[in-house]
Amino acid sequence: MDAAVQRACDARRHRPLIKPVRAYRDRVWSEADIIEVWEDGPDQPDLYEDGVHERLTAHGLVAAIPGHLAIYLPGEVCLTAEAYRRRPPLETKGWDRVVELDYHSPTGLIEPRPAGREPLPNLAFHGKGDYRVRVHHREPRHATGDPPHMLIMVFPVS
Repeated sequence: MDAAVQRACDARRHRPLIKPVRAYRDRVWSEADIIEVWEDGPDQPDLYEDGVHERLTAHGLVAAIPGHLAIYLPGEVCLTAEAYRRRPPLETKGWDRVVELDYHSPTGLIEPRPAGREPLPNLAFHGKGDYRVRVHHREPRHATGDPPHMLIMVFPVS
């Protein structure tokens, strides 16, 4: 079954329209159905008291405040995370939901971390500052055995 899921992930691999600076691809799952960025700093409120998890519950896919970004991770997904120098073209075909939002990185370390797992590589190649985060989600296709897919694109605000 593992091999079949991996084949499905590989078959539906994202082919970017412009070249990313960094790209990460893997099958990922989280113990808490969430992948998040937490940039600790002197002005950063407590992780569980800053309201981001409540916003995520209300909006369903992604929520953020400066220094804290949370993305709903529905079980095991085929995940692609990409960092760009400039805004990539919007891709909606083949995705069930696409959400884009502002994110301020106070430390320049946008390293999404599934709960209980190692973080992904840093997507803030430009250092600290303002970014846009675009999250794409595709529901599983049970009839074809296709697992859920997620694509996270990060690019600086220019």
